Amino acid sequence: PEGIIFTKMSKSSIFKKMGLSRGDILLRINGKKIQSIQDVALYEIIKNDPGMRLEFIRKNRGYEIEYEFK
Repeated sequence: PEGIIFTKMSKSSIFKKMGLSRGDILLRINGKKIQSIQDVALYEIIKNDPGMRLEFIRKNRGYEIEYEFK
């Protein structure tokens, strides 16, 4: 399957701060496909960028979030 589903998420998770919730399926970070939890490590590589774009599915609907790091 494409993406990863968030079954648990800590309160301090960057993804929680960006607006994702338990049950969301993360498909892409900055256009890069996410197919396993190891791909989420892409965050570590691109966190020095000024922002991040997440594409995800929530309750069978597609969403996109743009987030600027401060």
